[in-house]
Amino acid sequence: MATLDHKLLPLRELDVRDIERWRALAETAIEPNPFFDPDYLMPLARSLGDFDDVALAVVADGDSWLGCMPVGRVGRWHRIPLPSTSVWRGRGPTQALLGTPLIAAARTHDAVATLLDGVVRSPGSSFTGLEALVEDGPVFAALRSALEQTGLRALRFDRVERALLTRRPECDYLEQALTAKHRRQVRGQWRKLCAQLGEEPQVVDRAGEPAAVAELIELEGRSHLAERGNVLRSDPAQARFFTEMCAAFAARGRLQLLSLQTGDRTLAMKCNLLADPGIFYLKIAYDESYAKLSPGVQLEVRMYSLFHERSQALWVDSCATPENESCNRMLPSRRALVTLAILEPTVRALATVPIIRGARHLRNRRKRLAV
Repeated sequence: MATLDHKLLPLRELDVRDIERWRALAETAIEPNPFFDPDYLMPLARSLGDFDDVALAVVADGDSWLGCMPVGRVGRWHRIPLPSTSVWRGRGPTQALLGTPLIAAARTHDAVATLLDGVVRSPGSSFTGLEALVEDGPVFAALRSALEQTGLRALRFDRVERALLTRRPECDYLEQALTAKHRRQVRGQWRKLCAQLGEEPQVVDRAGEPAAVAELIELEGRSHLAERGNVLRSDPAQARFFTEMCAAFAARGRLQLLSLQTGDRTLAMKCNLLADPGIFYLKIAYDESYAKLSPGVQLEVRMYSLFHERSQALWVDSCATPENESCNRMLPSRRALVTLAILEPTVRALATVPIIRGARHLRNRRKRLAV
């Protein structure tokens, strides 16, 4: 069997053929991650001014790509003051919300082992940080096996759980997610909303409409989140990224841009990325003048039916923080995400273990104090 080739390709040096290979891998990967799709990651890197600093770690078998993930050289990773070549996810409100490398179904184990070994042994790095890996996913399983094969050492730095919705035989997600009391409350709010508007709002998928993207940005910009500057409208570069990304995903049939509306009145909007067998939530915004009637929750409730109608979709990843009470209630299953520090089995590299463990201890302590 042919030996796989590992290389680091700076984003600025990728040609059209490279992008085509990357996009093909993203669409057929054994575990979907739309945030590492070129139509998400490249405009994100440009918007953050990091385009010249990010490279794509690639595993190739001849002309085919079997694995890739974005990496960057950093001098500090999660407050650890050591140089590393680690996965790059960006930052801010549009950062990549999943860190799973894109891996082909063919030669999965070999692709993961080659990718891991090539990145970790990068000259000048004390370790490699891998973030937000799905703990029960096939890529993480292959990674564990690859660690044994390559002799590399892994330290678990963090583990979180976030809300997930999984397919059921019947569309009874509301009954499974909410108590009878909460269901009555949501349905009562819907009746009041219909009465106030004089008609029943409808959910419209406006993917591919530039005006709809602009409207979501504006709707979010008028929300309470704007007080913290954590909205797209607060940064023109981020708004341009979002607009460009939505257009690219819509052109490939991989975007949902849902609007709960009556005529030209928009009550709530939701942006989802489609990556079968999953759906990834990305943005939601609502008109806060209707806050007492929970238009955002009403759109979430109607998302249950849209999810169930999409037969190829088996789950919905909330992409929310573990503390998001609304998502935790509406999406009752959980997805565990793991962050690892990977080290070479050398005396120099292993000398960093106490530093990484100390940083992990301080991180866990801050989490406990924040509860």
